[in-house]
Amino acid sequence: MRQLVPILIGISMLAGCADVHVRKGLPIVAKPRDGALIAGTDGAADIGRGNQARLAGRHDDAIRDLEPMAQRGYADAMLYLAAVYAQSPSMAAQDKAIAWYRKALPQRPEAVVPMARALTQSGQTRLVAEAEQLLLATRRRHDDPLADAALLNLYGLFPAFDTKQQAPKLAAALIKSPLPESRATAINWYRDEITDRASAERLLALCRKNLDAAPECYLDLVEYYRFTRDKAGLEKQVDAALKAFDTLTPLKVSDSLDAMPLDVAALAGRLAVTLVEQPGIEDTLEQAEAVRNTRTADELLRDGAADDSTDGSEAPDPTPQTAADAVPATPATVAIVPPSASGNAEPELANKVLRWMLKRPGAMKVEAAAVAVGFPYLLPDIDIEALLKAGVADQRPRASLMLGELYFFNQRAPREADLAEMHFKTALNYRETSIPAHYRLGRLYQQGYLGRPDPAKSLEHFLYAARHRVTAADTHLSRLFYDTPGARTNRVNAYVFAKLSSDGGYPVVVRTLRNGVPNAYPLLERLTADLTPAELEAAEALYQKERKVHLVTRRPIGPEVWAQETTAKPRS
Repeated sequence: MRQLVPILIGISMLAGCADVHVRKGLPIVAKPRDGALIAGTDGAADIGRGNQARLAGRHDDAIRDLEPMAQRGYADAMLYLAAVYAQSPSMAAQDKAIAWYRKALPQRPEAVVPMARALTQSGQTRLVAEAEQLLLATRRRHDDPLADAALLNLYGLFPAFDTKQQAPKLAAALIKSPLPESRATAINWYRDEITDRASAERLLALCRKNLDAAPECYLDLVEYYRFTRDKAGLEKQVDAALKAFDTLTPLKVSDSLDAMPLDVAALAGRLAVTLVEQPGIEDTLEQAEAVRNTRTADELLRDGAADDSTDGSEAPDPTPQTAADAVPATPATVAIVPPSASGNAEPELANKVLRWMLKRPGAMKVEAAAVAVGFPYLLPDIDIEALLKAGVADQRPRASLMLGELYFFNQRAPREADLAEMHFKTALNYRETSIPAHYRLGRLYQQGYLGRPDPAKSLEHFLYAARHRVTAADTHLSRLFYDTPGARTNRVNAYVFAKLSSDGGYPVVVRTLRNGVPNAYPLLERLTADLTPAELEAAEALYQKERKVHLVTRRPIGPEVWAQETTAKPRS
């Protein structure tokens, strides 16, 4: 104990030395990459110690020190406690973060930007509007250089708010910023604004200059080489990405109040997906389910069937590959859907990335298994169910969602609807998985996998997902109100959600077979013709109201834009 005394005294004198700086009068000791801080130290609550625990990623220790001080009215404690909750994966923690930022704001103007980011992440219209007003006021006062980046991020996520078309100017200024996070925000906006080959080439040039600031750019470069069919360049770029990911800190935490950890595992998983995803498909698993369970009207007529559903059959397992790590093998009885030949997919390279992930600790194995759920022809010899169960035991949010999908889609494991429901409900509690979990629960109840279909439960979950930018939920809501057995028909509501689905780039098409005659028609066109003038007026009014809480205005742009000829100049 005597040896600790001079050490503690020395720490108190370190302000101004390397790895120590002062923020609002409070010394912060940065944790070295290979260092260690004492955890679980007993004693009175302490703001400095709590913030150091936050920086080290020890949220429980941070809350234990910061919350008592925040409750006593210390503004620094409120700020740091809000940041702890903002970085938590829990949905409930996000509400706590916003509440503590609100309390700190009157005393700490620097709370504006992190609070605005938390409000934006909520996805709720009124909170996003509040975030915009906070950021605009801060920009007018020139209080925070990161306000522009937060505002551009808001406009990128919710372009309907950018009524004065400020985003292009913000992006052009931020791409020249010395702050890496500002340049990364600009690149993210340019990525969302791809409309032609010229704008894609601009993104490519920016990415090549800013790989350190924006690691997601490795995915853009891989996508470019894939869709320009440059196999040598593609393989070289995949190797470069994996080498870079190995050097990134798995949970990069800074003293910035709104800094979010860099999830390298998720980034690696997305790299694998980039190598096999199909252009224009919003949800690959949903597409596969539709292919297996829905036949065209021509097939129905040929087979003399009375409905449009079938359980379908699954293709045999492709030739297994040798496991790259000591990971359990998939049971031989499970059939696996082979890869699609379309879309210039690169399953061999995707498997290379996934096997690289399987050799690494922590969340990497869970993310590799998650990719194999969405693309079940990948990692055919690996027991992804076991990997996801281990992730659930470690309380990793993505593991719960993807284990639910594994049991829902009946490809790499038998369908277990009750287990799927259980894991989807667990995923509702986490920020990154709540929205897709709502959507999957809607599908689960719609399909009737737990017994009879439950349109009321489907409606509840689809509506939540639809209002959080899941266009497929709009599609199912339009069908639910139009022709779903057990649901009350409402042509006005069907029109509203059919139009919202079309806004999102996925027009709803209805296929029928009546008296042996196949037919297919766009639902929105049929409803527009069938509704009375009074109904159409009511439907348009309701559509405008619903559109305000949907916040979906951008149609999807497929990665095949890289293969197009340059036909337009880049926009400034």
